[in-house]
Amino acid sequence: MSNLTFVVTHGAEVLFPLRDDAILIWLSNGPSPKGLPNQIIRAYEMYSAPEDLHRRMSGSMGTKAAYEYVNSLVDKPERVTIASYRKFNCKTGYGLPNWHFRRIPASSYLGMQIIGPTTPNPVPPFPSGIDEDFVVSTPRRFPEIMTQFANRHKLEYLLLLVTAGIHTGGLTRDEGLRALKEQRFIPGGIELGTFPYDFWHASMGRMLKAVDYYFEHFHKEVSSRTEQVRDVSFAMDV
Repeated sequence: MSNLTFVVTHGAEVLFPLRDDAILIWLSNGPSPKGLPNQIIRAYEMYSAPEDLHRRMSGSMGTKAAYEYVNSLVDKPERVTIASYRKFNCKTGYGLPNWHFRRIPASSYLGMQIIGPTTPNPVPPFPSGIDEDFVVSTPRRFPEIMTQFANRHKLEYLLLLVTAGIHTGGLTRDEGLRALKEQRFIPGGIELGTFPYDFWHASMGRMLKAVDYYFEHFHKEVSSRTEQVRDVSFAMDV
């Protein structure tokens, strides 16, 4: 079964070994790495105002670039795998649980296994051994999605994006309400893992349509956001 793998990076070195057929999505206007066998997609060359788009979408700009790259292909893959330069999903556990680490940012990412210099079992080139249609993060449970989002971000961003999803036909009002009350959360959503192509493409298309509507109709109302805020990207993962 054909699988197309994308690894999104903003310029940092990929922190795990890659297979040669993985495609890097480069989120930087700086020079891409030399000497790699991997195909590199320079996302900044795909858009007229890439710095602004990157500021507003954070790493989700890479998922947008992957979606549009796949749209350009005549032969579609049967599955799509998405990873970032420091996170990936697979069926084999590597490293130690996040709670073993207290002084690095990833230690707050619930459910994550962290690979450190003392990891005993070497990590094979990614992706490796993918033989299932869905490979996603372990679901987490919270009181509700709205509460979890509001702990770190401004709740109105999530509410506006759900509203955009309703306006663009990606959600019904009942589905939007259920989503906001949902207690299960899959870290990374459809931006991290392996998915059947038809499912991923349809879901990402609806999501990006809502995001475009959000930027067109609501973004000026929340224009004070800074470079490092990831509200829209986090809301996309919901």
